[in-house]
Amino acid sequence: MTRKIVMFFLIIFMISCQDNKWRNVEVISPDNLDTLSIKTIGNKRYIFNGTYDNIPKEHALLDISDVTELGDEIGVCWNKDGYKWKFISFYSEFEYNKLDSTKFYIQNRIKIDNRGIPNNKEYFKEGCVVIYLRGNIIRPQNGAKLIYK
Repeated sequence: MTRKIVMFFLIIFMISCQDNKWRNVEVISPDNLDTLSIKTIGNKRYIFNGTYDNIPKEHALLDISDVTELGDEIGVCWNKDGYKWKFISFYSEFEYNKLDSTKFYIQNRIKIDNRGIPNNKEYFKEGCVVIYLRGNIIRPQNGAKLIYK
């Protein structure tokens, strides 16, 4: 119990120390061959492949207006099921996907088990990573590199 309380306050502290760097992040695969970019403008989150100064035509759009700071997590799997990367934003609303769906997979809803509990286990498996963008927390740490711009 004490460990959970300490973790909670550590996360709150990390959030308070962050500025808006989390709004423009590059997620780089462990082998440095793939980059998934995330740009957040207001309550809209743009997801695209590669590195660009501007949002390219080929992107996915999510609405994060109902996502709490503590619930703002994403999952990424690299080179899985025939895709260069698979992506999910656990609690956001999916708006559209203009990415090449043969190369990039955007999961628009978190899977719910038969008890109604969100199931994000897939993103804790080998070749995957769960990232808390606002706190620069990566699980496992060797699952990706983050560059905040």
